[in-house]
Amino acid sequence: MKNYTYLSLFAIVLLFSSSAPHKDFEGKLVYSINYIEIPDEVKGMESMLPKEYVVYIQGQKIRWDQKIMGGGQTVIVDAGNKTSNILMDMMGQKANIFISSEEMAEARAEIKPPTITYLKGKKVIAGFKCSKALIVNEDGTESAIWYSKKIKIKHKDFEYLNGFPLEYESKTNGVFIRLTVTEVEKMKVSDDKFMVPEGYTKMTMDEWTQMLGN
Repeated sequence: MKNYTYLSLFAIVLLFSSSAPHKDFEGKLVYSINYIEIPDEVKGMESMLPKEYVVYIQGQKIRWDQKIMGGGQTVIVDAGNKTSNILMDMMGQKANIFISSEEMAEARAEIKPPTITYLKGKKVIAGFKCSKALIVNEDGTESAIWYSKKIKIKHKDFEYLNGFPLEYESKTNGVFIRLTVTEVEKMKVSDDKFMVPEGYTKMTMDEWTQMLGN
């Protein structure tokens, strides 16, 4: 049970690292996930970790979808009213974890902007010519990032970047990953994508983790 809870929380952290809504773009982004390093408690469960996630953007709303063995997670954010719903479907349990605007503001306030250095180098990702940069976080950890100026979407974690990141690294709670965009598609996104389906029980994150036996 504890391992399932860990995977759920990790997926949420990963999902919230994606792009923010942008009025000039509507469509879908697909990221692949490469695991560089994972903590001991997750080793042996690699097949259950998500291999990709899909992002849908429509105006002030954004949705992240991930699937893992035994279920999946969806995060729906409404930037207009500054709230979000985390939909957890695991082990036969379906929960809607609602996060208020106050809780979201508190989480954002804890994020400290890193130092960024633009470097030489070019690489093509998903058909886009990208430049390289190095990011140094407050704790001293470093990550390489490849970005393009051709995609007019602001990234929530990289609003200061002179472009949109198509490949970057992230290290959280002992999980070191590399995320790479494999598909960018402009398309009409249905309003249904941002509605909470029937069958989900509304609860807090504490209630969800307690239900899983953590």
